[in-house]
Amino acid sequence: MKDRLVAEERQVHATSLSLTEEPPAEVDAGVDVPLKVKVTCQSNCHLQGGKVRITDPAGGVLKEVPLSAWDGTANETEEVILKAPAYLEECRWTALFIALDQEGIVHEESSVSFSFVVKPHTTSLAIWDLPSPVVRNASFRLKAGVKCSAACKLTGKKVEIYNQEGIQVAAGTLGENPWASTRALYWADVELQAPGVEGFHRWMAKFPKMGLELPHECASRTFAFGTVKPPEHIVSVKAIDQATRAPIQNAVVTLHSSGTPYRQTTDTSGSITASVPKGEYTVYIWTNSHEEFQTTAVVKADISVQAELIPLPVDAN
Repeated sequence: MKDRLVAEERQVHATSLSLTEEPPAEVDAGVDVPLKVKVTCQSNCHLQGGKVRITDPAGGVLKEVPLSAWDGTANETEEVILKAPAYLEECRWTALFIALDQEGIVHEESSVSFSFVVKPHTTSLAIWDLPSPVVRNASFRLKAGVKCSAACKLTGKKVEIYNQEGIQVAAGTLGENPWASTRALYWADVELQAPGVEGFHRWMAKFPKMGLELPHECASRTFAFGTVKPPEHIVSVKAIDQATRAPIQNAVVTLHSSGTPYRQTTDTSGSITASVPKGEYTVYIWTNSHEEFQTTAVVKADISVQAELIPLPVDAN
């Protein structure tokens, strides 16, 4: 009889649970998923000693974490870091506040379920240091870089190069370290053989999704280049400021004939040198700070062109 009276005297408080930090609607497979949980009591009790359990759809316990902070109204956990599944699915997890018997007060359990879609990692592919133009039948090099949306280490993976007929013509292996000043752009130096005909060519680089521990999407990038006859003469171009006579660095110089243009950027001395076949070329020079320069160069032997660029007016504003 006494035990029954004691049980009847025990108070029961309802609780409610919510997420203060929850995952986004889509999560990359196998990545960290941060969560933070808040539990409140109808009587604003401090639920010291209380715990929250995170479970998967089968009821398996992913993590159990104590309530660690109380602001006078709500009790919160620290941030919980969980791993998203490595397979693709709609994932539904449940956060459960475990019923707490505290100083004669029973705090009832409460829970909330939440879901997110596990998706493959996206990848992006970049091409740079592609020479322009390329001598027909000659070997040339370019750099190909791949980056994963979750910054996965891609060392040892392949980038494949296909010509415009869809035939694989080369492959490169991504190196140990990302490209300087990037977080996770893994890159390869790829050697290629130019076609034996002059003209404009559009090839494709591909990053296949095979051979990766976690699911990834493949990536591709089209790049274009021109092929020309073997060089016969050297054209030297020097760009200077008409007013100060100082060399102009980083000016874009283009030599254009009937085929693919030759394009370079001036060095610290304001100069470029280009090896070209004989012929008539239009020389264009462009900078942000000077008027565009244009002249014609007839190449029958090695020649030099000195370009005096007119400075643009300084904006008073």
